[in-house]
Amino acid sequence: LGEDAEEDEVEENPIAVDFQDVQDAFYVKDPRKALQGFFDREGEELEYEYDDRGHNSWLCRIKLPVDDASGKQLVAEVLHSGKKKEAMIQCALEACRLLDARGVLRQEAVSRKRKTKNWEDEDFYDSDDDTFLDRTGAVEKKRLNRMKKAGKIEEKPETYDSLVRIILMTCQGYSLM
Repeated sequence: LGEDAEEDEVEENPIAVDFQDVQDAFYVKDPRKALQGFFDREGEELEYEYDDRGHNSWLCRIKLPVDDASGKQLVAEVLHSGKKKEAMIQCALEACRLLDARGVLRQEAVSRKRKTKNWEDEDFYDSDDDTFLDRTGAVEKKRLNRMKKAGKIEEKPETYDSLVRIILMTCQGYSLM
């Protein structure tokens, strides 16, 4: 090029601009915290689902309380090779990206499109919960947590008298030889 050659104006690469927006987004530093804040504002329970794909590979899934254009529930899903915790962080980041792209991650929970679940009507079970197949007890733990949040279970510390009563009740079922 000669000295009198004019430079073409440099156009911004739209992919690079989008990437820069993601780098500047507030949720990149701690996506789990940002996602938990969103779920708390929406009054929903954040649950991570994991599938072990073998060889230190995890499929992490989060069902988001937002519908897509066709009315189906959005799901953030990430396949990650590495530690389970890293898969959770990547999945939270993907969920934040999806929510931010729809403009709902930062907004206040003024109007909720999705109806909040009435857990009491379903005996505090989710429609996907199956106690028969759950051998870990996770379904019952979730149910008890939902009952505590609804105020149906009053948490009180055990006392000496209550522990003695429990021991006596369990011993009455056994006869001493």
